[in-house]
This record gives sequence, C-alpha cells and structure tokens, in this order.
Amino acid sequence: MINESEKSFVIVSAFTNIYHWDKLTTAIEQAVDRNVRFDFYYREANDNRDLNYLKSIGVHLHHIPDLHVKLYFNEKHALVSSMNLIEYSNQYSIDMGIYYDAQSERDEIESFFENSIEGYVNFVNRSKSQTQIDMLHLATRFSRKFPEVTFKPRSNYLFSTNLIPGLQTLISDDTISLKHPYSKLEKERKDDWTATLNKLFHGIARVYDTSDNYARWKIEFSGTAEEFLPKLLEARRNQFPE
Repeated sequence: MINESEKSFVIVSAFTNIYHWDKLTTAIEQAVDRNVRFDFYYREANDNRDLNYLKSIGVHLHHIPDLHVKLYFNEKHALVSSMNLIEYSNQYSIDMGIYYDAQSERDEIESFFENSIEGYVNFVNRSKSQTQIDMLHLATRFSRKFPEVTFKPRSNYLFSTNLIPGLQTLISDDTISLKHPYSKLEKERKDDWTATLNKLFHGIARVYDTSDNYARWKIEFSGTAEEFLPKLLEARRNQFPE
C-alpha cells in the first residue's frame, strides 16, 4: 500500500518499533521522496529512535495517549488490522486484517478516522478556540488531500506561500484571499498581477481587487474551498508548469 501511494498515507498504530525494519523504512522513505504526505498516529514507541527517525525524514507525528486502533490507508485503499507496527509482530505474531479496496468502503474508514482519531485534537487543544481547532482539522485534511501545497493553520484561516507562486494565500472554509508579500506595489506591477490572476481563474472564479492602495485580491467561487482547490491546482499547473 505504501508503494502504491501517490498523495498521502496514514498510519495509526498504538505501538511502534520499526527502526530496524529495513523493508518498511525503505518504503516510507521512497514515498516521502515522491512527495507523499505521511501522517503517523501513535500511542507509544518502543524505541525513541523510531520517532527521531520518522521526524527526520519528514513524517508528521501525532501522539495520542489512549490510542488502541491499528489502521492504515492511502487515497485509494484501507487496511484495518490487529497488528501494531512492530517488526517482531510482523515476523512472529498471529494477526488478522481486513483490506478495503472499494472506494466507498475506504471513504467510510477515513470518515471514522477524521471523526474519532483526528477529533482527539479537541481534547488536547482545550485551551484553543473552536475556530482554531477547526483550522487545525482543515490544515491536516487539506495537507493530506493536496500534499503539493503547504498549509499553516492560523487563528481563523489557513496560510500558504506556495499555492500561487509569488503570492500569499489566506483560506477559510468558503473564502480565499490573496496578497503580495510587499503590500504596496507600483500600479503597473499590481495591474500585471491582476491580469495574471484573471487569466489563472478564468472560467472557475472571479477576481476582485479589494484595495486601491494595497496588493490584495479576493477570489469568489462556488462551493467550499475544499471543493474548489482541485480546480485551482489544475489551473495553476497549466499556467505555472514546473
């Protein structure tokens, strides 16, 4: 499953011990090198070298003290298993798992994961406002669905510097705003940016220049930001090919 992953992979394992599990660590490293977003939810590591290693290669770690679930999924398939991600268990334990390859069943597993496991952030972030908690959820979900983009949660929006090259993007559930790192631009440069954005969003959204004096724009689109982002990413690939 890891080798087949193209966008994201989630590991939920109460206990872990993989430091000497060469086949698995190689698969994880290769996936990370392919820009697959890796999220690892764990209760306890038998060897702290596991956590240091995973963090060093870019795996996102999430500690949940009471975790007991063992669950593994990517964007297409899911596996619910009795086995923790421990090399000894892989070699000697008798375990059982159920593999889901139907998209609808896989999506039900992800829904359970989002409601029950990601929802744990509601408890570990009790001091945060509900909006901040919502932004943490949104950042995690967006990062898994759109791993080529970096999303950073703020108090009431997500912040990205690489969604649209050269501009800073502010995203909430149903709004997207853009601004230039240098807020004040010469009129000619601002007009150039406005023309570029009108071309980028042609046919999928409307661009509004929100200030006469500052380089800021608002994007008006149908539906939610999560529904709109695939269209934006496709348009971005066409206009800003790597």
